Formats: sequence, structure tokens, C-alpha cells
Amino acid sequence: DYITEIMVPILNYLSKDIDTFLNTTHNGQPLTMLLLSVVEKVFSNDSSDCGKDSKAAATMLTCLVTCCHPGKSPGPIDSLIPNILYMTLTKLNTILSNKQ
Repeated sequence: DYITEIMVPILNYLSKDIDTFLNTTHNGQPLTMLLLSVVEKVFSNDSSDCGKDSKAAATMLTCLVTCCHPGKSPGPIDSLIPNILYMTLTKLNTILSNKQ
């Protein structure tokens, strides 16, 4: 419900201290997985007319990929890329299906 309000602090955290973000856990769960679970819930539950919440969630995913994959091989989130693509493409397919 508050994805647009938490977006800016999360983007700041990702862009300013990515190593801490990648290595921090909350109740034993890495922050990257918590972020993906929030995005997944937003993508599946965003019923707003303009998709404002989904846009905010997609922005956070974009920032995660951009900040965590600056040409490193292997990147620290390489294992998460298939899930990120699946969530994003599923949401895009839903949007396209609803327009038809």
C-alpha cells in the first residue's frame, strides 16, 4: 500500500551503499529477497487505474539490477535475474491482455 512512499528511501539505499544492502538480512531473509517479494505482491495486486504502484515497483527493480550489476561477472544478483524477468514479463503480459 505504501510502495510509492518507500521507493525513494530504497532507491537511495541501493544507489549509495549497495554492498550493505546485498549483505543485510531482516529476520534471516536477505533484503534482496524481501524487495523481490514486495515487488511480486505489488505486481499481482496493483488495481490502480494508472498502475502507479507497479511503476514504482518496476523502478525499484531497475535500480536493483543497475546498481548490482555494474559489469561484474558473476554479478551479485545473477541468480535473481530469471525471477526478475519472469515477474516483469508476467506483469507486462497482464497489462497487454487487459488492453485487448
